[in-house]
Amino acid sequence: MKSLLRLLRRLVVMAVMPAILLAAGWYGGTKYGAPPSVINAVDTVFSKGRALLTPILGEAARKGGEAAKTAAQQGGDYVVGTVEQMIKDYREREEQEPGAPAEQDNQPTDEMPAPEEPASEPPAAAPAPKPEPEPAPQPKPAPSPAPIASGDGIVLCKMRISNQPRQGEPGSSIGAADETTTYKGVDLLLMPATKACLSSGYGYRNGKLHKGVDYFSDQGGDALAGGAGTIVEAVSRADYGNMIVIDHGNGVYTRYAHLARFASGVSAGATVSMGQPLGPIGKSGASSIVHLHYEVLTGDYETRAKSFGLEAVDPFGL
Repeated sequence: MKSLLRLLRRLVVMAVMPAILLAAGWYGGTKYGAPPSVINAVDTVFSKGRALLTPILGEAARKGGEAAKTAAQQGGDYVVGTVEQMIKDYREREEQEPGAPAEQDNQPTDEMPAPEEPASEPPAAAPAPKPEPEPAPQPKPAPSPAPIASGDGIVLCKMRISNQPRQGEPGSSIGAADETTTYKGVDLLLMPATKACLSSGYGYRNGKLHKGVDYFSDQGGDALAGGAGTIVEAVSRADYGNMIVIDHGNGVYTRYAHLARFASGVSAGATVSMGQPLGPIGKSGASSIVHLHYEVLTGDYETRAKSFGLEAVDPFGL
């Protein structure tokens, strides 16, 4: 047992330690300018040396004697020989590329670069850069056209219009804002709305009779009384939403549907004048867009159906 320990001590002192010290010194130097290839080679030496010596020394500890000598010989030869080969390879590269700078990695370093030698004559001062001209302001993009054109009048919306009552291009006016029609001696506004455009006329639409005229508004328009009369209905329904019906006399009525709310004083029994605001245009009831649904009606109101028993007519066809 004592012989084994002496051999192991000899292995460490005479073979492994010098090789480790040599490699460690070289490895320390490589951290400050040596090529990365040297660092990688030394790392490989230690990695492979550890993998080789661990089982050999374990076997020597079990068997002793000649096994320990073999372990010492193999370990020392491997480490020293590998380091010598590494040094030889590095010297060959230096001879092939004399004066070439050592390869550096791309990682940032905290080391300060060596100061440059002062030039024999100071270089001429570079001319001051001319200030770049300020870029010209870019014009602001024009807003997308709204479906409602500016100006007064019965304006066609800039969209596909069902049953367009008169000829005209989208966005054009087809009548004055205060244009009226007369039905059974009653004067009625054709467009009882502000800040709105005509989006659908009276007639069949999707296989069903559209009994009124629609006025689209996304600018906070109001519904107006189409003529003088008395309010007979001011109710909220699931289909027409906030709805108003006005009796104008002579069997003539008008309906206003989908209001956002009723204006102050608007209730059944109240009298109104032509053009009086009834409330803001909205999308209450069965509607997904803000618009006024306007109907001109005639018939006998005094039935169980009330306004829904009346007959609708086309205001632009009167």
